Amino acid sequence: GVDRMDAKRLVLTVVAAVAMMGCRVTPHGAVVADVSPKGWEPSEAVELCYDNADTLSVRTVSIVARREFGKAEGPLELHVRVCAPDSAMVEADVVLPQRGDRGGSFEELRALWVERARLQVGTYKFTIAPQKSTTGVWNVGIEIEN
Repeated sequence: GVDRMDAKRLVLTVVAAVAMMGCRVTPHGAVVADVSPKGWEPSEAVELCYDNADTLSVRTVSIVARREFGKAEGPLELHVRVCAPDSAMVEADVVLPQRGDRGGSFEELRALWVERARLQVGTYKFTIAPQKSTTGVWNVGIEIEN
């Protein structure tokens, strides 16, 4: 059988392997990564992964961010790259307009990426970076809705 030490070693190995993959994987409808609110540079892209098993639902995919209110004004300009499970790649510049929606000291920014999409089975890898140096952004991610 497997003793406690072998089981613990296996768990640590799996955790280390997931950490080295460089992206967060989730079967849920939102994936978010933290960035430094003190300064986020174009060279500091975040990688997010979305595992899809549903090929029947029609989906809307949005790019989202949470920014400290008053730290930066105007829209948040991002560069987004998506690699689909079949290795097809799409890149685009996305502008998240300043909406004025405040949740306490934060504002939620959102831009539509694609609507009425049927996704393939597998993992979608999103790479998101600011187009220019920015401050006040605490996290950035994707939201996928039916």
